[in-house]
Amino acid sequence: MSTRRAGQAARTQVFRSWSGCNFGGGFQTGDAGWFNASRDLQYGVDSGKPFIFVALQYRLGAFGWGTGSGYAENQATNLGLKDIKQGLSWVQSNIAAFGGDPSKVTLFGESAGAMAVSLLFLDPETTLFQKAIMESGAPSGTPLGPAGSTWEDAYQFFLDNVGCKSPSDGSTEWACLKALSADQLLNGQKATKNQTQWVDSRLYGPSIDGDVIPDSPHTLISNGKVANIPFIQGNNKDEGTSFAPTTLDGPESGRNLIRLIEPVPPSNATLDSLLDLYPADPTVGSPYDTGNDTFGLQPAYKRFASIVGDLKFQAPRRHFLREANKHGNTATWTYQFEQSTPGSAAQRGVWHASEIPYVYGLARPGTGQSADYTDVDGALSDAMMEYWINFAHYSDPNGLPGTTSNFTSWPAHDISANTNILRLKGDDIQVFKDDFREEGMQFMQDNAGEFNM
Repeated sequence: MSTRRAGQAARTQVFRSWSGCNFGGGFQTGDAGWFNASRDLQYGVDSGKPFIFVALQYRLGAFGWGTGSGYAENQATNLGLKDIKQGLSWVQSNIAAFGGDPSKVTLFGESAGAMAVSLLFLDPETTLFQKAIMESGAPSGTPLGPAGSTWEDAYQFFLDNVGCKSPSDGSTEWACLKALSADQLLNGQKATKNQTQWVDSRLYGPSIDGDVIPDSPHTLISNGKVANIPFIQGNNKDEGTSFAPTTLDGPESGRNLIRLIEPVPPSNATLDSLLDLYPADPTVGSPYDTGNDTFGLQPAYKRFASIVGDLKFQAPRRHFLREANKHGNTATWTYQFEQSTPGSAAQRGVWHASEIPYVYGLARPGTGQSADYTDVDGALSDAMMEYWINFAHYSDPNGLPGTTSNFTSWPAHDISANTNILRLKGDDIQVFKDDFREEGMQFMQDNAGEFNM
């Protein structure tokens, strides 16, 4: 089977220090070979901070993140997360043979990869890694519910589509599934996902299994049942523009989008209250700071891009960060990436995953990228590589205490004392307050159960 087609969705990087990388892709697509870390490795050597880079592969989609009664009854949920844990265990046992130090593991992920990394924090006793960097992903960033009942209707459709609903040969449904080829399973996954009622749904992803995810992430985090491990966590300014259809034409179509995303939709009253906090005013919608411009689209696009970006990225990030602080972990740094990609469509703003070329040293002239990056982009890329590699080496993005740097000092975030967040934007890297859209995000947290967090 080609796991590259089937379900890689989170990449993990490990930072003599060594760095483990999880790729993103919505728990349905992706590949451990997606990104080339050679520029980061060279930057580490040139700056006297060499590291070993390890990319972890894990199963995707129906192979790694299935939900429904059959998956739960056969202990086959969250297999992708278990793959990542197994990969990290291998590193712990073997990285020394490559010159690495198993006590200096930095786990790095983007999007679904970051969500997977963050879910490993739900084991307070984990020793698989010592630091983490999470780009655009937090534990409650993907809607999830009990493994045996979440998306059960989709699971039953999947069974029927692949011919395993009440098999004619007398075998069990699960035995029938296991006997199918990878292509048959992939075709069934595609057919299920293409149904109108599920096309915008997160059918494949983490679920509460009582094992690796013992309870809802929001509940566990709020109760302090998380690992006390230093981390960097951040988002891009306009995360939601990649997930809000440009065909949205009014509040009801936006409501339906949220209903489709959530395995158990929130009540109408909750949706009404949410929309009151995110008005149909283009000046406050996403992409942010673009005034009344609607880019030829209906105002609903900017409104619901803002809602989805906060619901699935910003609010979960803020909750994880602040609760970590409240429960004693103050070795935490957060950022917002705000650099627009040259030539990108204006309605996308600073879109989901657009920071990746900067992290990998590719956002600069002469690297063969499709975007027309400038020297300003290259300088920002250097700053981000410096912060990331410093953190991997010293557990501090600023480097060793007492040393000087050419880059803006990045203070830790400690909710009892500050709301520090670093703006990563061109030649305007600076600290500001992480209190934007506070009321809307707090409402999401106060109603975490209805939003399947």
